[in-house]
Amino acid sequence: MAPPLRTAYTNQERCCGVCVNFILGALPIPKGAVPVLARGLGHTAPTYTVGSRIEKPRTAHVARSLFMPEQEYECMPTSHPQQKDDLRKETLKRRDAIDESVRIEHSLAAAEHGRTVPALSQDELAVGKIVAGFHPIRSEIDPRPLMADLAKLGARLCLPVVTDPRIIEFRELVQGAKMIESGFGTIGPDENAKVLNPDILLVPLSVFDRKGGRIGYGAGFYDRAIERLEHMGKSLHLIGMAFSTQEAPEVPMEKHDRYLDGILTETGYIPTSS
Repeated sequence: MAPPLRTAYTNQERCCGVCVNFILGALPIPKGAVPVLARGLGHTAPTYTVGSRIEKPRTAHVARSLFMPEQEYECMPTSHPQQKDDLRKETLKRRDAIDESVRIEHSLAAAEHGRTVPALSQDELAVGKIVAGFHPIRSEIDPRPLMADLAKLGARLCLPVVTDPRIIEFRELVQGAKMIESGFGTIGPDENAKVLNPDILLVPLSVFDRKGGRIGYGAGFYDRAIERLEHMGKSLHLIGMAFSTQEAPEVPMEKHDRYLDGILTETGYIPTSS
């Protein structure tokens, strides 16, 4: 009998929308409202709407060898990729269950805690350091309130854009920048934007632990981008952003995985012990 098929959470379906009128906004947020999408950094008043825009993710079936006897299959230890798949699915279910209005409140709380992160202090950013953020998809924490704060402190901002099935580059985000769909349902500046090599990365994730272990969405974009930047001689500071419910006791790490320098959640900043 062939072993049962396993499912792996994939990052292939993300809601494509427009960007949120939120990045530079600092106005009170109506209870129960969620930000809708808007272009660039040129807005001063946030716009909100009520209602879910979460889409159910697709799943990809992954099978072990069809020739492996069932008894031997059941006795084999679980590999790191399989452990990651299981952790990812379990954790993202918890994240998806967070009410949208609570996500907004938690995102704002994380931005407040960002002021306690040494690498994001005014002294560090005043020299024009480049910070890569990200445009949130599905139920991700929203880093844009923090990004707006960092811009006021002197940081240059950029966003990741998929330029190849395996590559992302970081394009400068400025007021009035034309935004385009940039892969996997997210958006970023168009090809006219300047390509930057960031010093600090705000990294999206599905699972983290207190040692700095991270599970992404399985495509490996950030792993490759980090490796490329470090080969260029960049000394990177990696800050994961997530909700506290995404924490796991331990993340299975592989040779190519890079530990985070810290994790920022709605409950505070966690410097890692890796």
